[in-house]
Amino acid sequence: MTVLVTAAFAFFLLHRLVSAGPLRAPLVQRFGEPTFLKLFGAASLACLSWLTLGYWLASTGQPPSRWATGNISWLIWPLEFLATVMIAAGVLARNPGTAGQLDAISEPDVVRGVLRITRHPFLWGMTIMSIGHVIADPDVATLMYFGTLAALAATGTVSIDQKRRSRLGGEWLQFAAKTSNIPFAAIIQGRQTLRLREIGWRPLYVSIGLFALVMIAHILLGGSPTFRAG
Repeated sequence: MTVLVTAAFAFFLLHRLVSAGPLRAPLVQRFGEPTFLKLFGAASLACLSWLTLGYWLASTGQPPSRWATGNISWLIWPLEFLATVMIAAGVLARNPGTAGQLDAISEPDVVRGVLRITRHPFLWGMTIMSIGHVIADPDVATLMYFGTLAALAATGTVSIDQKRRSRLGGEWLQFAAKTSNIPFAAIIQGRQTLRLREIGWRPLYVSIGLFALVMIAHILLGGSPTFRAG
């Protein structure tokens, strides 16, 4: 458990102090933004691997392979698939909120597809996925691992909004006015219209493939997903 706890703190502090904190500006000034993003990406991957190792060690004897238990299994499966779709659609969409895609802010039709639902689809997909795992298996290790991921993803949406507003000014404010951070909020408020066709079939195909691979990985890690309803 010590490895998991220290890794969780390191992963959280890396994002809050470096990516969205006081260390970002001096590091970008020293290395340049492209190099900074590469270094930060490598550090994030290292911390995530460390966190995953800690989760695995903390779960020894109880492999993290079950996706749902008891009466809530009917809810977890569609929740996890929805998260996978949002993650895939978020990766595939042009989005000024994504690192390296700030120029998308000037595209006249940038607010389309999944961005009509939320301007942070990838992060909300990660949040939903993490919450689903916690609901399915709310032990200490799962709470620490997926709770860290959920906290970082959810707060990351606010952090990105602040950074983009500071950097892009009025252009970002116009983009934000047409979208929402919270999924479906802009649609409910009448500021946006849901158009599923714009998302396209590609994210769905990618999601089905990813979902199948993750299911297989869970089975290989020591068990099979449960389908029971009670």
